[in-house]
Amino acid sequence: MNKKVLIISNPGKFGADNYCEGVKRDVENYKKFFTSPLGGNWYEWEIEHLIQPDVDMVKNLLEKMRTLDYSIIVFTGHGYSMDGDTYVELKPGRDKMDTSNDMCVDKFRLANKKRLIIVDCCRSELGPINESEEMHMEILMKAFAQQNTRERYERQIQNTPLMNIIMYSCDLGETSGDDSRKGGYYSSALLKVCDDFGKKYLHKDGGWYLNAVAVHDLAVPLVKAKKEDQNPQIEKPRSEPYLPFAIV
Repeated sequence: MNKKVLIISNPGKFGADNYCEGVKRDVENYKKFFTSPLGGNWYEWEIEHLIQPDVDMVKNLLEKMRTLDYSIIVFTGHGYSMDGDTYVELKPGRDKMDTSNDMCVDKFRLANKKRLIIVDCCRSELGPINESEEMHMEILMKAFAQQNTRERYERQIQNTPLMNIIMYSCDLGETSGDDSRKGGYYSSALLKVCDDFGKKYLHKDGGWYLNAVAVHDLAVPLVKAKKEDQNPQIEKPRSEPYLPFAIV
């Protein structure tokens, strides 16, 4: 299967008040998850990370990705909403009025393909894991090491209809929380849900998977427990089956 994970990150300008140290942690956590058996055993060369790219670079890469069988796009960093649409800031502008390298999330859609889009950023109107959890995750990944989940993961994707699922860290008009040690509230919640899923089914017969919609739904209360006014949202088909997120 020809597939790719594209991670785009923008923590902001270093030293600025809104610089998000947790964005770097998000990137590390996502890479570790996707290359693990729990996340589908993606090869490292199937994952590309762009740090504060300009808009033309992203557009060119998205054009090349049109032929893929399956793709995941993750954005972690700064963003906002305007006229009902969500925009991500690919890189810091020269000033607050510079939006030349901002991109509407709708540009990530690809209606005739299977694509999962995760957007962890603020959506206010324009105007991941502690040390003990990390240690447990390492133990969990070692326990999974001999399991060949990649083939089953790809088979599950093949059995899913064409769809785009877009997962937002908050609602329009809201801001997303960031923890310099654990990562974004939403991203770290998504990966914690997958970690808990792995623990639950580790010693059971294989064949279990958790779809993207279920992961989002389970992450919502974890996010709200940290930030009551952050309400993650999702766009999805009205009927199952949905694209896989974690697999055992």
